[in-house]
Amino acid sequence: MLRPRRLSGFALAVVLVSTALVMPLLLTTSHDASYTCRSGSLIEVIHPESQMSADFRREVAFDSGYTCNRTAREQVAIAAGIAALAAVLIGTRGRRRRSFA
Repeated sequence: MLRPRRLSGFALAVVLVSTALVMPLLLTTSHDASYTCRSGSLIEVIHPESQMSADFRREVAFDSGYTCNRTAREQVAIAAGIAALAAVLIGTRGRRRRSFA
């Protein structure tokens, strides 16, 4: 029978810190006051806002849908990077501990 692994203090700290950093990135979309995105970054990536053509953006120079979608993609990529870094930290720490035991 498999026993559940005990979570170390280091792993718990990494999980809590990474969660505190990732959740605001996924649940909000950072932008300035000149436009408003309809929801958080994760929802914007799953259901992107409609956006105008590249010609429109070139002539008018601003499209809030395009800007919201781009910002959401960037924030989700940053959140994914933080989560991957946390997983690597936990994995390497666990591997190092097992090799010394």
